[in-house]
Amino acid sequence: MKARLLIIIYVLLSISASAQNLKLDFNAAMDIMLRENGAVTAANYGINMAEYERLAARSMRYPVVAMNGMYAYLGDDVKVDLGGSKGAINESIKSIISDGVGQGIITPEVGALIGNGLASIVSDKWSYTLQNRSFGFIGLQATMPIYAGGRINIANRAAEMGVTSSRYRRDAVADALITELVKYFYGVTVLSRVVDVRAEALKAMQKHLYDARAMEEVGIVAHSEVLYVEYKMSEAERDYISSQHDLLVAQRALSSTLGIDFMVEPLGKLFLCDSIYSLDYYLDRANELNSLLSVAKIEQDKAGLAVKLARAELLPSVVAMGGATLYSYKLSNMVPRWAVGVGIGWTLFDGLGKERRLKAAKMAEYGVEEAVKNARDNILLLVEKEYYTLEENLKTVNSSHAALDFAISYRDTAHDGFVEGVTSATTLVDAELLMSKAKVEYLNCVYDYCCCLARLLEASGLSGEFVYYSQSGSFVDI
Repeated sequence: MKARLLIIIYVLLSISASAQNLKLDFNAAMDIMLRENGAVTAANYGINMAEYERLAARSMRYPVVAMNGMYAYLGDDVKVDLGGSKGAINESIKSIISDGVGQGIITPEVGALIGNGLASIVSDKWSYTLQNRSFGFIGLQATMPIYAGGRINIANRAAEMGVTSSRYRRDAVADALITELVKYFYGVTVLSRVVDVRAEALKAMQKHLYDARAMEEVGIVAHSEVLYVEYKMSEAERDYISSQHDLLVAQRALSSTLGIDFMVEPLGKLFLCDSIYSLDYYLDRANELNSLLSVAKIEQDKAGLAVKLARAELLPSVVAMGGATLYSYKLSNMVPRWAVGVGIGWTLFDGLGKERRLKAAKMAEYGVEEAVKNARDNILLLVEKEYYTLEENLKTVNSSHAALDFAISYRDTAHDGFVEGVTSATTLVDAELLMSKAKVEYLNCVYDYCCCLARLLEASGLSGEFVYYSQSGSFVDI
């Protein structure tokens, strides 16, 4: 929130200084982009999601406590009825008393007394209600894993890897956006200068046309030369309008990359950097720091965890469990109000499903390993390609600079000759346009060099160092 407030203050101050465009150097533009661009914001949400998944995985180590309740209404009471046995018991009692009296074990009076006492018991209903037909309860249940064959540890390690992977993905998004920012930031810089060059050429064409018409009136030049100058001026006007349109599109693209709604005027200049290291340096950095390659390596490690998880499914799981009734409604007293214990689960046969899933996880691990090797080869090849392209761009810049020097010298010579009357208007116009074209080509060559450097640094995992390269290089302007 504090960083966002500082950005807003900075924007307001910049707008007050420039009523039309926000003036930013590359470093400030990069800071705004990494905070405001929607792709970075989405990647940050991905990190937050992975953090919560990691916390969720940690909770697997803790007991699970649940509250449950139930109300039931049965078709009838649950009873035990022994009334069918009363007759046999009654006859047995009479036989015992009769035999006891007959054998003199008990007297008739005692036998009559026992018979009368048992008669009330035998005559009673021999049934007992175990559970009323209407009952309910509310209780707590708790389970806690004791042994899970390593599943919990594997899940936590996978969640940790998920957090690291999401951060590398965010870094990959940021690196790609920095390259895109270089493209549009310096693109606006180049196109702004191109518009100036086109404007200078158009102004020169207008002056040459005025001079040619004046000289035609006094008979110094032919009408065909005037027509030629008019034709070249229309071309210069068309190029000027086209460059303005290109600049407007580039400015909008730059604003979209920054994630803001107003135009930006870049303060940076094109540059050429001499602090380029050897190819091996960038290859080593790419192997260590490239974000996409780091994500691929984590996916390989996660594939190894998937194999361990599939192997852990073959092992038993042991949990401690317990429960207690907090409140009961007409629940039988014969039902215990609490219980604790240990449970074990072990699937002995499931149609070889677990064994086959283990083999599938191993195949996936082998596939990811090959994919990582291929990704590494492609990234290192990309680094090598961009490195050599950067060297070629530098040679092209030097060649273009030589062409520019020649074009400027040729234009000056043609201008002097035209003033002295030894050079035609068409020659001067061609020289003027040749110089304008050479300036634009030189700017584009330097621009291509900057963009290629950004791509090289992105592939090497060094996008964040682009500011250092831009500051340590020599600025270019014409």
